[in-house]
Amino acid sequence: TEDVNASASRAQLPTASASPAWMKIMPTIGVASMRMSQNSRMDLGPSVGALVEMGNGPLTFATGLLFNQFGGVSGGNGRDNRVTLNFLSAEAAGKYAFNVNSTKYHVKAGLMPSLLLSSEYVSKGRRSPTFTSGSDTDFMGIIGFGGSGRITAENELGFDLAYVRTLATIPETNLDLYTSEGVIASMSLSFDMF
Repeated sequence: TEDVNASASRAQLPTASASPAWMKIMPTIGVASMRMSQNSRMDLGPSVGALVEMGNGPLTFATGLLFNQFGGVSGGNGRDNRVTLNFLSAEAAGKYAFNVNSTKYHVKAGLMPSLLLSSEYVSKGRRSPTFTSGSDTDFMGIIGFGGSGRITAENELGFDLAYVRTLATIPETNLDLYTSEGVIASMSLSFDMF
């Protein structure tokens, strides 16, 4: 009877359940591309950085810094003229998460102010700088979706696909002739903080 009572007592003990972390750090790596004009094509460049996601409910907020290299090509053979723009971008987006089976998905929307670090214009093999470094800030809108799955107790592996579009440029320069709309595709590994 003592064994039965002990088993019953253990069965009545509350079990502690781990609550989701309120803050996560997410290093990201991927590719970025931008269509510079109606007649141009996208050209892939790197996108690397880190984001911090805050909140443990369906609505969260993510912010951080990214290096994005946007490029585009145009011309008769598709490679005659090429523009490369290197930006330091600060993403700030709200996210809404939902679960499908055991996978978590999200949609997001926000802003991505981006400071032009350097740029290059290549016309038929001849290279030339086009804009002064740090002289231009683009205010981009960003929307996207993605998903993630937990691989350890404290880590999630995720993917994200975002559409970006320039809303305004300060100061207004001939950069407006090139920057239009693009995509950023990335993978991330999140680390639960607290």
